[in-house]
Amino acid sequence: KAAPLGGAVGRLADVDADDSRHLASRAGSAWQALPAMTHPTEFRRRHRPGGAGVLFAAATGSAAVPATRRALARIHGALSEVVELGQRQGSIRADLGPGTLAWWVLATFPAHAFRQAHGGGGADEEALHHLALEALLPASAKQA
Repeated sequence: KAAPLGGAVGRLADVDADDSRHLASRAGSAWQALPAMTHPTEFRRRHRPGGAGVLFAAATGSAAVPATRRALARIHGALSEVVELGQRQGSIRADLGPGTLAWWVLATFPAHAFRQAHGGGGADEEALHHLALEALLPASAKQA
């Protein structure tokens, strides 16, 4: 079970990483790409029954499998590149490493599932998503 899962997740990770890079290159800044990549609606779309997110969630529980670890690392790497681009552009805070911020963004995804399972959503979920992304802004952007 673990080997086929690792292979499937590896292929999906490549697609996801390419999509993240493409979205960031099309947006005016990396900061503008992040809301679309992390929005609760996008999370629900990806994690619907049969969606790619279901495989990613299963893979997270199988992170001890080398192929799964490599796949998750590719997703993290692509998001780190987006964060690093935002740091160079000045749209994302530069006081923390891009890898650390990328892991923080990825860590918000399980929170969406938990919130959905316990009846959350709507305006509160939108507000929390905005608050989480606002934490990535440089101090100068928050004061503006």
